Amino acid sequence: MMLEFTVAAAELEEVGERTRPLREPWLNYEPRRLPGDLHTFTLRRDGVPVAATVGTIVRELTQRRFADPYRLFHDGFPGEEAPARPWSDLTPQDVLPCAVLMTPEYEAVLAGPEASTSHGVADFVAELTSWAKTTGMRSVAVLYVGAQGDLLSQALTDAKYDSVPLGNQNVMQVDWTDADGYAAGLSYKQRNTVRYEMRKFAKFPGQLVVRTLEPAEPAVVDLLMEHATRHNTPLTHPGAEGLVSRIAELFGSRTRLICVEDQGSLEAFSLFAEEDTELVLMLTGTRYESPHASEAHFQATFYEPAGRAPEWGITQISYGLGDDATKRRRGCRQIPTTGHFIKIS
Repeated sequence: MMLEFTVAAAELEEVGERTRPLREPWLNYEPRRLPGDLHTFTLRRDGVPVAATVGTIVRELTQRRFADPYRLFHDGFPGEEAPARPWSDLTPQDVLPCAVLMTPEYEAVLAGPEASTSHGVADFVAELTSWAKTTGMRSVAVLYVGAQGDLLSQALTDAKYDSVPLGNQNVMQVDWTDADGYAAGLSYKQRNTVRYEMRKFAKFPGQLVVRTLEPAEPAVVDLLMEHATRHNTPLTHPGAEGLVSRIAELFGSRTRLICVEDQGSLEAFSLFAEEDTELVLMLTGTRYESPHASEAHFQATFYEPAGRAPEWGITQISYGLGDDATKRRRGCRQIPTTGHFIKIS
């Protein structure tokens, strides 16, 4: 059998069933989440694609703090424990260019008929490493390998890739029927926090509205920019407008925009999108100077979607990476992810 490994600046080929991070429009609604152009990495056996994923090639240092491999392994992923910094003694020139495998959803996952077989994944890793050596890459990084990536992690380890823990994916498994059931299923300490915040929101003088996202949302864009400024995210106002417009266009009726409003002013919002029975948090924004900022944010981000999830047919709410303590206090469980890397001589 003949093996061929290709890397192309193009969308993922049709390789059969794909999990959410490798489906459209999750691949292309925000191309700037990666520190370079989207590439596909494909293993073919006798000309047939059998395993593939996406990523990029990083040739110089970028501002993508959590996706740039040098920044991630040099500075570490910030969390509740001291981060691992395996490249702390290296310069960008030591490891760039770097082939980076990860989806724009910050998860490394394979698709294809051999993506669930140990020999297919091992062949993919071997051919990836060989391709990197022959094309001038100084390193390969496979970022945010999570719960779906046991075979990939094992193959990378067997191929002498090093690894460090990265951030946790935060998820809620919906096993309740209403908001009271959600709160009742929490630990005593979590339940007290949640019920206190829900009581505070009940006294809020404004209103909560759930609707689909529109292509032009100036109030949403303004709060998104406040969020970006507060968290030092590289986002411009035109960029925020384009992002909101693309999400509205690509996801349409699958969006759930939860708005907290007071006297015609948007106090907080959280934007989710549905994929099968999963509800995924995409964007949030809060008017931080508002006296009701805290309760408005938590209601829009956690309590309203948790209470409505059963009627929407949702079995999992996904909150992504970071801010683990805040998400854990409101019922999320943490799924660890790993970063694998190898330096090419």
